Amino acid sequence: MADEPGGWELKRTLEALERGMREGFAQTNARLDKLVTQDAFQAEQRRVEDRLKAIEREQAEEKADRIEAVATEKREREAGDKGQQNQLDKFSSNFRWLFASMVIPIACVLLAWFLARGGAR
Repeated sequence: MADEPGGWELKRTLEALERGMREGFAQTNARLDKLVTQDAFQAEQRRVEDRLKAIEREQAEEKADRIEAVATEKREREAGDKGQQNQLDKFSSNFRWLFASMVIPIACVLLAWFLARGGAR
């Protein structure tokens, strides 16, 4: 019976065990207080998902706007090129008419003068 602990020794051991358990529970409670509730976590997840969807929508709209802007610019350039080509064709045609209207009368005058001088004698 000498190996068996006495009453006071058992009491001290139980008190130490109780203190250790209380400290462990206090640490566990402190950790649990830092955790987020499931409802708060799900609400945050929904908010993040909604924000990502909004960003995806904005990017899709921006991409569509850029595609439309490129297509519009291409159409405008093609229209400008056609207009420029039409003006160039008009200028060429006018230049030919102007050249012809100047050369033909001069050629006629020279021919008349040549014939008036006696032609090919």
